[in-house]
Amino acid sequence: MTDDRIKVKVASHGAKRGSPNLMMYYVDPITEKRVSRSTGTTNRTQANRAAAVWEDDRQSHQEGRKRDSGYPRAVLGPRENR
Repeated sequence: MTDDRIKVKVASHGAKRGSPNLMMYYVDPITEKRVSRSTGTTNRTQANRAAAVWEDDRQSHQEGRKRDSGYPRAVLGPRENR
């Protein structure tokens, strides 16, 4: 049996694409395609928090529990604090 649990990872791929922000990504267990998005921050701690929120949101969605995480504002706070 395969492990269908989603694990979101943080990487600095954004710098190569012209963005200073850290990226977060996971491999979809069904399609086996890589899904990525920007964390919206250059701070590694905030990026890891955003990844944890996105991972929980994706897990909830996969398990059939739809919920709006409020990403990224739920993690990063108002624009003044970024």
